[in-house]
Amino acid sequence: MLRSCSQCDILIVKFINWAKMKILVVDDVEAILKVVSVILSSLGFTVLTASNLTEARCHLDDCDIVLTDKNIREENGLDFIKEINKPAFVMSGIYSDSENETAFNLTGHGIIQKPFTFDTLASLFSPFMKSENKES
Repeated sequence: MLRSCSQCDILIVKFINWAKMKILVVDDVEAILKVVSVILSSLGFTVLTASNLTEARCHLDDCDIVLTDKNIREENGLDFIKEINKPAFVMSGIYSDSENETAFNLTGHGIIQKPFTFDTLASLFSPFMKSENKES
């Protein structure tokens, strides 16, 4: 016989809320979008993707966190981060110290160096996974 447990119910609701957290990944390289989507999905996030900033702006109301490339065709991911009011991360294969400092000032994190590993993304997004579970 199954018993109802209010504490268990709370944990289930919190897990569902965490699993519904949506990350918007923006990159103009399809392979990067696919790999990052697989990694973040395996961590329990819902992933939205955009291959340019125009498309990304259309998804802003539907996401909780943004992970964007610094260089998206002729556009700049750092400028995009300045426009939005969401937790954000910037990734890039090539960047200057001043761009890394700008990213840090905008997001609280430096630029995520490409290529990165599963563990890099897992540790980067772990505060968002744990934050739902810490509440009581």
